[in-house]
Amino acid sequence: MDPNKEISKDRIISSFLQASDINMDEKITKKEWVEFGEKNLFPKELIEINLKSAKNYSILKNLSNMIVGNGFNPKTPAGISFVENQYSKLTLNGILEKISLDFVLTGAFSLNVIWSRDGKSISKIKYVPVEKVRIAKVEDEDLDVDESIEDYYLCDDWGNIRKNKPKFIKGFDPKDTSQRSQLVYVKRNTPGMEYYSLPHYIGAINWVRLDYHVSEYHLNNALNGYHPSMLINLSTGIPSVEEQRRVKSKMDEMFKGTSSAGKMMLTFSEGKDTAPTIEPLNLSDSDKKYIDIDKLIMDNLLIANNITNPMLVGIMIPGQLGGGSELVDSFNLLQITLINSYQSIIEETFNELASFNNIQEQLKISELNYSKKEEKIIEE
Repeated sequence: MDPNKEISKDRIISSFLQASDINMDEKITKKEWVEFGEKNLFPKELIEINLKSAKNYSILKNLSNMIVGNGFNPKTPAGISFVENQYSKLTLNGILEKISLDFVLTGAFSLNVIWSRDGKSISKIKYVPVEKVRIAKVEDEDLDVDESIEDYYLCDDWGNIRKNKPKFIKGFDPKDTSQRSQLVYVKRNTPGMEYYSLPHYIGAINWVRLDYHVSEYHLNNALNGYHPSMLINLSTGIPSVEEQRRVKSKMDEMFKGTSSAGKMMLTFSEGKDTAPTIEPLNLSDSDKKYIDIDKLIMDNLLIANNITNPMLVGIMIPGQLGGGSELVDSFNLLQITLINSYQSIIEETFNELASFNNIQEQLKISELNYSKKEEKIIEE
C-alpha cells in the first residue's frame, strides 16, 4: 500500500508529503572508500537535482561559461602543444569546459593524468566525471602513508557496484610514477567537510529542489488538476473500500484531461437524502501564491550564486531595457567575488601539471571582460 495514502471507513484521503534533508554525510564504513551521502550517491543526487531546476542549472551554466572565458591561449610552442593535448580526445580547453561545470555544480573536479613510459613527463590528460570518484580509505595503522597523497576509487555507477565494480586508481604522485595512470582530484575548501566538498550554493539547495517541485505542480495541474476543484459527497451510506474505489475510478474518468479545471474530491457519508452534495472549492488565489513562491526561489538562487544583477545570467528585469554601467559593475563584481576564485584554482592545477613537462609559460585563462563603451563582452 502507498504509505502516503490512508483509507478509512468513510473517506479516501491522501496525507501530505514531508520534505526531507539531503544526506551529505561523509561515512567511514567497511568499504575501501569513504562514502558520501545516502547510499554513497550524493554527487549524483546533486547533479540530478540541478538538472531538474531550470533556474539554478541555467545560472550554473552561465557561471561555468564565465569561468571558461576564452580558454587557455598560450603563446609559446611548448605551451600550445601542452594545451592541444594531442594524445587525448579533448584539448585542455575542451576539458576546461567540462571541469568548470563540474566545479560550480559539485564543488570539485577530477582529471586522469597519464605519465610517459619513462615516468618523467605527462603524456596526456583526460577528463573524469567527478561523480564517479570516491576517496580511498586510509587505515589508522598505516603510518607510513603520505597524507598529502590521496588514492581513489572510480565507478561508473555507485548505485550498483555489483555490476560496476569500483576500480582503484592511484592519486597524483610525481615521486612515484610506477603506475602511469593517476588521478587529480581538486575540491573547494568546505568547513565541516574532511574528505569531500560542497558547492558554493549549498545553502540554497532546498530552493533548488523547490524550483523543480513548483514546475511539477504546474505540469500536474495542466494534465489533470493538482488540487481538487470540486467536492462530491455521496450521502447514500458508506460502502466497502472496494466499492469506494470503483465509484472513485468512474468519477476520475469524468475529470481527466487538460480541459478539466482540476480533480475532484469524493467522500461518503450516512444520511437520509440520497442526492449527492456538490460543492466547488475556491482556489482563486493559488496562481498568485505560486507567482510569489517563484519570485522567492529566484531571489534566493541569485543570492546563493553571488549574482547582484539577474541580467548577467540572461534574466530580464521588468521595465529595464539595457544594462548600462550597472551591468558592467555587476559583471566585474561577480568576476572578483566568485569567478576569479574558480579560475585561480584551475590555473594552479594545470600549471602544476605543465611544470612536469618543463613548460615555463604560465597558463592563464583568457577572461571575459564587459566593455563599457561597446556594452558587450569581449576578450581581455
